[in-house]
Amino acid sequence: MGFTIDIKPWITEKSVKLAEKGKYTFLVDKKAKKMTIRQVLKDLYGVIVGNVNVCVVKSKRVRVPKYWKYKRLGFKKGYKKVIVTIKEGGDKIANLFKI
Repeated sequence: MGFTIDIKPWITEKSVKLAEKGKYTFLVDKKAKKMTIRQVLKDLYGVIVGNVNVCVVKSKRVRVPKYWKYKRLGFKKGYKKVIVTIKEGGDKIANLFKI
């Protein structure tokens, strides 16, 4: 299939602990749907995806240090985070969170 979605592993302490239980965390495009994410992961890693949980983090206002005197604000970009559960008996994604 011709899916072009950017999928990047999201590596934090919590995501590494979840990876031991068969749940993997990725950053994806904001326009990506659950079914396309499922298909792309199957094509990339060859695993059967059981459950897909999506978390959309909104952009946040931040103060720009250079302009504190003028109270200038900037924005931190938002992103879409996906937690994927691999089905029971399926292969784990090898070497994804090995540092």
